[in-house]
This record gives sequence, C-alpha cells and structure tokens, in this order.
Amino acid sequence: MEEVILAVRQAEERAAQIKADAQSRAAAMLEQAEADARETLKNAEADCKRYRETELKKAEENAENAYRVALSDQKREAKAYAEGILKTAKPAVGRIVRRICG
Repeated sequence: MEEVILAVRQAEERAAQIKADAQSRAAAMLEQAEADARETLKNAEADCKRYRETELKKAEENAENAYRVALSDQKREAKAYAEGILKTAKPAVGRIVRRICG
C-alpha cells in the first residue's frame, strides 16, 4: 500500500514539475512575442514614415510637372490669341494713324 502512495506522490511531484516547466516556457514565449511585437511595430512605423515621404515627393513632382504642362499650354494659347488680335488690330491701327496724321 505504501508503495502505491509513494508512486502517487512521485507522480504528483512530477506533474507539478512539468506544470512549472510549462509555465516557465510559456512566460518566456510570451516575453519573446512581446519583444517581437515591439520590434515589428517600430519597423512598421519607420516603413510608414519612409513610404509617406516617398509618396509626398512623388506627388510634389507630379504636381510640378502638371503645373509646367498647364503653364506651357496656357502660354501657347495666349500667344495664339495675341497673334490673332494683332492681325485684326493692324489694319485698324493703320487707319487710325492715317486719319490722325493725314
């Protein structure tokens, strides 16, 4: 009978040790997971900052290019308009000058 009681006690002690080891491993795993999560968050923040800066630079370059194109188009249109006005104004200006001087 005592052998059975001794065997049960040994089994209980072994089970308690297994449980303690498992809890210790779980705590270590949790600590490592938290450290990994902090590192991942830090890396993600840095990646987002770099991505934001890159995208802002691209947007500024695209806006500058669009502005240059629009300005060039408007200059062309203004020049064509001014040339058209000058063509129609030259004969009228000539008549006015002849009236004044003539």
